[in-house]
Amino acid sequence: MTWPRQSLVFSVALLILIVIIFLTFYQIAWRQSSEVPTVAFADMRRLAPAGTQRQAFPSYIDFSRKGKERFLYEVRDFWEAEALHTALMDHTEVKCNDIKGKGSGDGKWNVCMDPAYKPKSPCLVYSFGIANDFSFDDALAAMGCNVHAFDPSMKQGDHKHAEHVWFHNLGVGVNNTDTFSPRKDVYVKDEQKWKIRDVATILKELGHEGKTIDILKMDVEGYEFHVIKNMLETGVLDHVRQFLVEYHVFDENRFKFVELFKITRELYDAGFRRFFSFRLIYPCPYKYCNQANIGFINTKFGKK
Repeated sequence: MTWPRQSLVFSVALLILIVIIFLTFYQIAWRQSSEVPTVAFADMRRLAPAGTQRQAFPSYIDFSRKGKERFLYEVRDFWEAEALHTALMDHTEVKCNDIKGKGSGDGKWNVCMDPAYKPKSPCLVYSFGIANDFSFDDALAAMGCNVHAFDPSMKQGDHKHAEHVWFHNLGVGVNNTDTFSPRKDVYVKDEQKWKIRDVATILKELGHEGKTIDILKMDVEGYEFHVIKNMLETGVLDHVRQFLVEYHVFDENRFKFVELFKITRELYDAGFRRFFSFRLIYPCPYKYCNQANIGFINTKFGKK
């Protein structure tokens, strides 16, 4: 065989090898972007960080485009739960035909306005986490809702902010205390003591126990997961029609992803389905950030 012919054969073989490698990686990338990459996540176990504590619990997750539940496998490690949780943020589970943004700027939240879930006067709204931006609360009040807003970080006393909007110098948590010490962050820059109540207690104190909450909005900088678990345990979420929440996972909480993902699964089991979801990607003051805005509708509302 002459040298030019050998060179041609080598070039063709190399080209074929490059095409095979490209198609292989393309197939993997497509599978990961289009649906749950079950095999890929399972294979990731071989890459588990040394010394990882394994906590197993059975889990399924609804990623299929036809909306059918599919069993995956047991989530055991924080990095598996982290991968699934992050993938969740790129998917919705139910279609809301009429989504309207309420509020402005950072205070804007999407609300499902389909007939079964649209807030109708006299509706009731609970809004946790204000950061001096009442645009969402004012927008819901303009629809005829009675809005109760909560944020102890603002250092303001209880007052009536506007017609149908009441502000409470009160935080949400899982224990009732008047001396809660929050961690310092972009909203809390000095030592503070907050009055904290769980949602069931707040409902009782405000005379709303057993009443329908048309929208419960929560943006509480990382405290939301355990509050959600508490609301599930106390039955509060049975009376919530729409649940809007911003998820935050910062720094060391990354290693609690198994627990956090389990709470997400419990929310699913309670009938809550995402009608909108998007991850927040912007400069973060922490070493690790995983944040997303989520809108849920309660598909079991009024059926229990």
